[in-house]
Amino acid sequence: MKEKTVSDAVNFRRSVRVYDPEKTIDTEKVKKCIEQATLAPSSSNLQLWEFYHIQSEEFLKEVAKVCYNQPAAKTVGNPCGASRSMAATHSSQCGFY
Repeated sequence: MKEKTVSDAVNFRRSVRVYDPEKTIDTEKVKKCIEQATLAPSSSNLQLWEFYHIQSEEFLKEVAKVCYNQPAAKTVGNPCGASRSMAATHSSQCGFY
């Protein structure tokens, strides 16, 4: 798969919140996405974010409660291999990158 240019990425960005629970995501790809996300500009370059790769569906449900059960906070793949990344609170049930 050819990498997109910055212009391609900006012009064709989209928000995806429905995932195939049978499809797994390679952890190395998740790490690369998170590394690139940390390069995004922030106000006064404060970069006040932390990213977690949550792989436990039960833990994700707990995190969603803290996020007022917003639909975007509930997206997850199956806990046997598929996973999604999201900002979350500290926990031993997720990988911190």
